[in-house]
Amino acid sequence: MHLVGLLPVGIKDTDISQKAARSGVSVMPLSFYYLKPASRGGLILGYGGTNARQIHHGVRTLRLSLEQHATG
Repeated sequence: MHLVGLLPVGIKDTDISQKAARSGVSVMPLSFYYLKPASRGGLILGYGGTNARQIHHGVRTLRLSLEQHATG
């Protein structure tokens, strides 16, 4: 089971995916699945086989990755 979260224009999904991975959260950049360059990136979030605590932790970690990216 998966969910797609779109990112604000100008944020590269590959950058966020790498930052999240360094924090222990695995998300796939949506841009890997585009045939042509897109104006907006996103993340594919898998949650099958994940309990509520793990989801909460992953979302919090992903948020921190996005905030760190925004502040440079």
